[in-house]
Amino acid sequence: MIINDDCYGSLEITEEELITIPSLPEMKRLTGVAQHGWTDILHPEIAVSRFDHTIGTGLLTRLLGGSPEEQAAAFIHDISHTAFSHASDYLYPPEEGGSFHEKELPAFFKLHALSSGTRPPGCPWTYSRLTDDSRYSILEQPAPALCADRLDYLFRDALILGLIISSDVKSFLNNLVVYDGKIVCTDLQTAEHLSILYNEADILLWSKTEYLGYNAFGAYLVKKCLHESILSVSDLWKTDLFIIEKMKETKANGVNEGLKKLLGKPDFEINESEADVIIKSRRRYIDPLIFNADDLVLSSTLTGVCRNIRKSVESYGTIMYPLKLV
Repeated sequence: MIINDDCYGSLEITEEELITIPSLPEMKRLTGVAQHGWTDILHPEIAVSRFDHTIGTGLLTRLLGGSPEEQAAAFIHDISHTAFSHASDYLYPPEEGGSFHEKELPAFFKLHALSSGTRPPGCPWTYSRLTDDSRYSILEQPAPALCADRLDYLFRDALILGLIISSDVKSFLNNLVVYDGKIVCTDLQTAEHLSILYNEADILLWSKTEYLGYNAFGAYLVKKCLHESILSVSDLWKTDLFIIEKMKETKANGVNEGLKKLLGKPDFEINESEADVIIKSRRRYIDPLIFNADDLVLSSTLTGVCRNIRKSVESYGTIMYPLKLV
């Protein structure tokens, strides 16, 4: 069959290679989960579903030559994401950090009665194996390295933001190779362009204070609903719309009023004494590997473009902002 993807065009893929993809109910649910959380609800013009990113990561892993096992791992790598995606990370204290869907993966497995030895239908590998990121170096790498997960959300978001067009994605892919299990740029210009693109997407979307505020306040409302038993933890593994409808139905303790404020696209101001939420703001960057003679080196060691971006982001650090809705 043919899969048409916004980033990678039309790709032919066999039914056997689709064993872990749309047929699973847990995967279909991700079509109702926004990649950027509450930001996508309030700004549908930049919305991406968690399903599209997950499938895209699998297709990109395939294009980069990942093994069938690594492709399968990529196709389900976000299967445990909750409604509103990373907005659920705010359910932890800001200073604790972490990714909710990764920390709560055992709870997700328990909810769906998936033991460590369970396999997706027709798949020779278990869920516990496929969700062990340490096995798959093309799929996942610690920042600031390139990996299929990081590249897919970069390409997908850059397209949505109008920073690139689809032919640019093909150009980037033509200048990327996998060497010793790592994604490497074949030329310095590609490394620079990717670094600049990632920095622009970070400023416009991922670290934008307004959007962080949306997700933090949305998570605050979800937390109130959990505390007052309007929602259960298992409800988090449903869809964004399910959670929103639950909030609309309740009259408990200002939840509905808070939802109306949020859906009205509020502005935020820094206000320590009257803060509604506290956001954890951090910048991101990539530092692609590149060939230099017989060695692999970080592009920041060879070009001022990548070096300056890295220095700028590292000097920013992590900042806690107390925000008030206005």
